[in-house]
Amino acid sequence: MSSPASLPPYKALSFDIYGTLIDWETGILSSLDPLTSRLPASHPCKDSPSGTIAAFAKHEHALMRAHPTMLYDELLQRAYLALAAEWCLDASEHEAAGTARSIPSWAAFPDTVAAVRALGRKHKLVALSNITRASFAKTVAGPLQGFAFDAVYTAEDIGSYKPDRRNFEYLLEHVRRDLGVQKGELLHVAHGVESDQVPAEELGIAHVWVRRGKDNWGDVKKMEGLREFETLQEVAKAAGA
Repeated sequence: MSSPASLPPYKALSFDIYGTLIDWETGILSSLDPLTSRLPASHPCKDSPSGTIAAFAKHEHALMRAHPTMLYDELLQRAYLALAAEWCLDASEHEAAGTARSIPSWAAFPDTVAAVRALGRKHKLVALSNITRASFAKTVAGPLQGFAFDAVYTAEDIGSYKPDRRNFEYLLEHVRRDLGVQKGELLHVAHGVESDQVPAEELGIAHVWVRRGKDNWGDVKKMEGLREFETLQEVAKAAGA
């Protein structure tokens, strides 16, 4: 992997939102507190944030594959209930729905707002997310401080979840139609490897990896030549913003 001092002059940047701009991991962990607090001290996930995230993500990803048109709010609720069942814990529908209710409170990473504002002065910015439009609007109004993306494409619009190639094909089709941006003029910016870097690579979309947290959700080392940045501010600087 490498961290280029500068990036080519892309016309538009597309972003994964939850995990790259928004701290998805911390938000999910907080929403799972009602479950983890009831685990016995001997449980391997009791004091293991990474174990808890992996356990939840297993159910979330299975639901995404099995129910690609299910709205993310319901999917989060079902994943919560599935995790509770795996852990032999009782959980009500109302408790499980708390994960989706918590989305507007998930914080932006400290460098996010300044970086996207800087990038937005020279580039078209596009959101490509597995979220619903309603939840994304609340994130924009809250943690993203009202930042206006030039285009927003969600799993709700597309009818499938990343890493499905259809999401990235939709991205390419719509940035061309909506913004006049061709594939070679687009850079995808994301932390997720399996969810974003791999499908972008398969479709020939330029992409960079932003390091967030301790886990990278995939074997980054297998992606030869992947361009890596420690922060979103570094992306902005390399893009000349």
